[in-house]
Amino acid sequence: MITTMLITYMQKMQESESELIGTHMHVQQSDAVKEANFCVQALSGRQFEWPIYYDIEEQSIFDAGIASDIAKAFCEILEANKYYCGIYSSASALNSYFDSYTKEKFTIWVAHLDADVPDYKGDYGVWQYKVGYVEGISGQVDLDYGYIDFEPFMKEHHLNGY
Repeated sequence: MITTMLITYMQKMQESESELIGTHMHVQQSDAVKEANFCVQALSGRQFEWPIYYDIEEQSIFDAGIASDIAKAFCEILEANKYYCGIYSSASALNSYFDSYTKEKFTIWVAHLDADVPDYKGDYGVWQYKVGYVEGISGQVDLDYGYIDFEPFMKEHHLNGY
């Protein structure tokens, strides 16, 4: 559940006293409004150099045809609270289940593993290209390319705690 995942993440950040530069949320239920309001509360008082990404990968959401509606509901609440919000999903899901308005309105983090380039037809700021190992981190982690320097935008527009 997103609530549990976010609380655990925030506790680990407090324990490590690391600089928090961004986060992404994983959809486990269709109540995007409730999740967005919880997210706003949990992230309050922190600064993020990167957008807050809403992770939508549940097949039941795709089957129901509500991926764009859920993404919009979540992201619009975050935007109303001065957070820059984006959507994380697979290339195939973004191509098939999200409307063009939603993909153009919110920044995209596309996942397409082990490909030369993502098979995604729209613009994206981040690409998860594989899962692998990073020195100093135990276990596998997502490996991504970031194409946008978000921090100046956040500061200029007073978003994400700036």
